[in-house]
Amino acid sequence: MLAYVSTIKKGWNFLPALRQFLPFFFLAYWYAETNNFAGFLFSNKDVFFSLADQRLFGGQPSLMFSAYLPNSWFSELMYFGYFSYYLIAFGVPYQFWRKHKEESNRAVFIVLCAFYLYYLIYIILPVAGPQYFFNGLSSQVPTGYIFSDLFLV
Repeated sequence: MLAYVSTIKKGWNFLPALRQFLPFFFLAYWYAETNNFAGFLFSNKDVFFSLADQRLFGGQPSLMFSAYLPNSWFSELMYFGYFSYYLIAFGVPYQFWRKHKEESNRAVFIVLCAFYLYYLIYIILPVAGPQYFFNGLSSQVPTGYIFSDLFLV
């Protein structure tokens, strides 16, 4: 009987964990919804930032960068960096929740505020980026090996 009671007490940890991490499940929804709001206040600003890059750097840094490193291994490294972004965004609050429960609320708050701030900036200042703005072969990102398949759906 005592073993049964101890498993019930352990089972109650599910609700605090759900309450702590439920907002993370809505991030994907809000990310998709930002496209509906982007351009609501201002139109796409790719032209403005492209001209600013041209004046500041004397060319397009994204195209120059792609010309110098058109390798699949480098693309794989960049895709891994992008993948690790998700590990950090969700893994750090999870580790706080497991090891430092008193600080986990603050960690979750900071990560969620960073995401929502990013969403707000994108809504106010919609920019697709050079991969989508520039046409032609020079704007195509080489595929990697493992991590590129996770993002090229």
